[in-house]
Amino acid sequence: MVVPDLSHENVYHDIKLVADKSSQRPCPWNPKLSIVFLNQQWIDGTPYDLCSRTLLQKAAARLRKEHGLEMRAGIELEFILVRKVVGADGTPDYVPIDSSGYACAKPLATWEDDLLAIEEQFASIGIEVEQIHHEASQGQFEFAIKYTEVVRTIENYLIARMVIQKQFEKKGIIVSFVPKMSSDAVGNGAHVHLSLWKIDGVETPYNIVGDKSTEYLISEQFQSFMAGIKHHLPALAQFMAPTPNSIKRICESGHWAGNYIVWGYDNKEAVLRIQSPASKEVGCTNLELKTFDHTSNIFLGLANVIVCGLDGMKKNMKLPAPVASDPGEMTSMERETQGIQMMPMNIKERKDILLGDGDVGQPIREFMGIKALENYLAAEICDHQLQAGWCFKQDVECLINRI
Repeated sequence: MVVPDLSHENVYHDIKLVADKSSQRPCPWNPKLSIVFLNQQWIDGTPYDLCSRTLLQKAAARLRKEHGLEMRAGIELEFILVRKVVGADGTPDYVPIDSSGYACAKPLATWEDDLLAIEEQFASIGIEVEQIHHEASQGQFEFAIKYTEVVRTIENYLIARMVIQKQFEKKGIIVSFVPKMSSDAVGNGAHVHLSLWKIDGVETPYNIVGDKSTEYLISEQFQSFMAGIKHHLPALAQFMAPTPNSIKRICESGHWAGNYIVWGYDNKEAVLRIQSPASKEVGCTNLELKTFDHTSNIFLGLANVIVCGLDGMKKNMKLPAPVASDPGEMTSMERETQGIQMMPMNIKERKDILLGDGDVGQPIREFMGIKALENYLAAEICDHQLQAGWCFKQDVECLINRI
């Protein structure tokens, strides 16, 4: 696809890919290969301004320089196992391999050899799994990838996706990471769990998220970080749920995807979800961002999450009261009274927010630069124009082999 409206002073120059040797690991499914992650640079060694991995490294370095903190993240990796069936008219369809529901044991027993083989491959290269279970949709499973330093986490996540796909290819089964397979499916998310750790000036790193002495059991510093993210969520929406199919996943409540700009304890409908601590004697430990899915560039998304959080810390932003219920079940008057707004659900609105001159999105404009942001949005707009009006079957056929 040729994207119009792209512009760059070095548009006809090559970009080189430079291996980060510190990221090199054995390939879990083929001992003859290794996996290494790359950074994009211009020929003179200058970082390419839309290299998402470089941008996350830059944001993480700024977090450490300004506050002595390191972001750590874990990811809930959801996927649906399907078989491709071609109808009499030649139209392909993708049928889930089971009809089970949330936390059902039978599909785990059926596929235990493959699920354990995947976990063993993860372990061979240092990827820890906290939990494996069957999710809410038919044929849907989840691997909860344990938290580590944020760049490493995303590398773990990307490798994990390949391991899962390779394992089930052997059985002739397709792994779908498509955000929304059908209107009645809950959808596939890549929920990100974040925490901030003090690492400079201390003997032992410690998690600064919780504080049992505060009203919310969250430290004042992390409350400001959260408040910055919440304030800029309208601008972050495009990086968390970028495609038309992503919007189909989050446009309705009741599917645990996060579509209203609220935070809450244990609230599966909140974009920003805090899990309640076991008791008030301990503080909270992490923030869950529910809106991310597998079509997002999570390097880029979390880079912008960091700079928005830093803006909250710089301005000492305050969190409003948490929301305990599903905003989608409130009346419009109730939402208006509480100042609850929905995430922007179309690309034009998102573009206007990101390229506007308002306060929301300003940290992203300053961090990425207007030209890089314009080029990023030009490519995203092409996707939205191409897929406008598509039904779920068209979405799936386009995305299932693309992500």
